[in-house]
Amino acid sequence: MKKTSGNANSKTSAEKSKNTAKRGSSVFDSFTRNRNYSILIFLIIVLGYLIFFRNSLSESVYIEPGEDSILINSYTDDEITVSYADLTRVELCDSVDFGTLSEGTDDRRVRSGLWVNDEWGEYYLFAVKKVKSDYILLETDETVVVFNYESAEVTQNVYTAFQEYLEGLDLQEIEYASYLE
Repeated sequence: MKKTSGNANSKTSAEKSKNTAKRGSSVFDSFTRNRNYSILIFLIIVLGYLIFFRNSLSESVYIEPGEDSILINSYTDDEITVSYADLTRVELCDSVDFGTLSEGTDDRRVRSGLWVNDEWGEYYLFAVKKVKSDYILLETDETVVVFNYESAEVTQNVYTAFQEYLEGLDLQEIEYASYLE
């Protein structure tokens, strides 16, 4: 009987070494599987961030000057085109009383669309909320459009370049004003 138990002990030792080998392989497989899950979870988080915050990675207000008009719009698809020939006043303002939203958007990044205030009545607003000052006002006989861009400094540069461009065109008299002057 002792031989049998010796054989049983030797089988047990052989089985133990097989189990250890399997367990080592199992630990490696587990590590690989956990690593793959970690990579998958990381990719899901990154893709979720890009999908959820994709608008944060782009500009909020866009301006597209053309030969005879300027297009102003926002990522929310609110937009207006203003003909240079219709302009009566272009002004750089340091602050604006926004009034109330009539039709458009007022979210965490931008105010855009049709707004109403006491000074202009109904007017179009395209304002990046992170920019706390400097707005360009475009006035025609029929409407007022107020917008800013990226930062106060960039808005000032846009105003200066826009004024210089308009002065180079053969247009009716446009009144220019800036709080900086």
